[in-house]
Amino acid sequence: MRVEAWTGRYSGKRGSETLSCHTRSVGANSDAPTESRPRHHKMAIFPVSDVITGWILAALTAPIAMPITLERDIPRRRFLARVTGLLTIEEALEFLRTARGDPEMATWPLIFDARGATTTVTTDEVASIVDATQEVRGTSTIPRGHVAIIADDERLFERFCLYETRLFAMGIRIVRVFRDCDDAERWLEVMHATRYF
Repeated sequence: MRVEAWTGRYSGKRGSETLSCHTRSVGANSDAPTESRPRHHKMAIFPVSDVITGWILAALTAPIAMPITLERDIPRRRFLARVTGLLTIEEALEFLRTARGDPEMATWPLIFDARGATTTVTTDEVASIVDATQEVRGTSTIPRGHVAIIADDERLFERFCLYETRLFAMGIRIVRVFRDCDDAERWLEVMHATRYF
């Protein structure tokens, strides 16, 4: 059996492209050499417009949306969420509605670590997240644990601050946004320890 691996690079000339074909023989009874010399071929291609090239480059360089991971710290009775890449409105809403699905863990504090992440969430979409937060709180009689959010991207930090401000205006004062992890940790420990006082 012969396996042909095609490699090549566009030369910059519209209408043609040079590809190298490396042929490798597989199998004990093959009479062909293990690897033959590269054979060069001309292959016709369609001209690529500058617009399409721009789309391709934008797609290749755009931040990648990644799921939010959630860890349960059983000894400390708290959650640690991590997000990397691109935080979208869909990811944020899904996390908000499902992260504390177990009523026995609803009171656990949460660190939402978004350091290194970016976002496409708009200011209008922040209102949707606020509405979803109010909806989740309305479906449970168990008070939710405090949430410390950490972000170092300027756009993402601003969106989280807007989220905190709008929650505060509604009387929901369990969310605080930080740039520094140590500050977030200290605040969360104090708030959780004194929540019933």
